[in-house]
Amino acid sequence: MRVCVCVCVCVCVCRTELQRQAEAEARASAARQVDLDAERQARAEYNRDRVDWRHAEYLVKQDKRRDAAIAAEHAAAAREERLARLRALVAPDVACDPMRVLLPTEASSAVDDEKVAGAFRAVHGYTVDQVYKDKRMRVFEALNAAGLAHTQYARNMVIAAQPATLTRADNLTTDQKLSR
Repeated sequence: MRVCVCVCVCVCVCRTELQRQAEAEARASAARQVDLDAERQARAEYNRDRVDWRHAEYLVKQDKRRDAAIAAEHAAAAREERLARLRALVAPDVACDPMRVLLPTEASSAVDDEKVAGAFRAVHGYTVDQVYKDKRMRVFEALNAAGLAHTQYARNMVIAAQPATLTRADNLTTDQKLSR
């Protein structure tokens, strides 16, 4: 029986020890939970402040975007108004007349007026008589008819022939001035 009492006492001691350890663990767990709750609460407050700050920054950014959009609309309206004034300034004032296409233009009608230079004015060049007055042309034509126009002799003959009118002295090269 003694053994039985000892075993019972040991079992009771073990149970009390286990209960005490369980209670200590429960207290430590409760303390950890309180610490975690306090930490979560502090983190939640910090995060709430940051979220509020970010939301305020977002609202400021939205206001800036709205102001920029309004400014862009005003700038576009002002540009469109300037363009409308320019279009009104340069708009053609022409009657709707399909037969107007067949009429002469201002440039082509300037041909009749000798004092006004127009784009379609007749270009005055040399006549055939004026070209054949020049001895060089007659010599070249004769050499060409004989098939000798592209020889060095023909070139020398054309250069040696006197023109219909003499060249001005300021139009000559240095070699030409020295050979005169």
